[in-house]
Amino acid sequence: MYTATFIRRHIFQLPPGRIFATRHLLPYGSRAAVDQALSRLVKAGVIIRLARGIFVRQEPGAGLPSVPAVVAAKAEAFGKQIATGGAELARQFGLAAGTRPGLTFCVNGSSSSFVCGEVVVRLERTCQRRMNLGEGPTGRALAALWHVGREAAGPAEVELLTRCWGRRERQEMRQQRRWLPDWISSCFACRKPRPAAIK
Repeated sequence: MYTATFIRRHIFQLPPGRIFATRHLLPYGSRAAVDQALSRLVKAGVIIRLARGIFVRQEPGAGLPSVPAVVAAKAEAFGKQIATGGAELARQFGLAAGTRPGLTFCVNGSSSSFVCGEVVVRLERTCQRRMNLGEGPTGRALAALWHVGREAAGPAEVELLTRCWGRRERQEMRQQRRWLPDWISSCFACRKPRPAAIK
């Protein structure tokens, strides 16, 4: 009884749209008691189950959080860092034709998968050097190049990724070279600066 009361109080103190996890509520009771209280709240329409162990409070007229937001909340609850999957980045940058069904993210923990709505989400274990590139424009471009691999990453692919880079992006790339495999660093070491435009 007290567990259910504390959980309801916790949920209604959250800002609208704030995603929460079962793990956040474990201080209020045993796992079985928390799961039972959440199940009753879902059946009553008070909260919505977004994925296993991930919920949001039902708000009239409000849409559901995006899948990436749910993935970020799930990763945060388990103390994991996530990044956009290399296959998706390669597709976004035009280095690959498509990806397998579902969404794939890189994670600095064990690989796993779960269902969010009708979408299958995969979390693939990735080395920390790849995670250190971050989600900025430069890091995402370098991660896409890393994904396609040495054999497919030629001068044309490097040009495609860097054609819009300015001084800031190139400076960020130099700072991130310590995380890159040697073969990616060599792609940029061999590049000559673009000739100045003729006025």
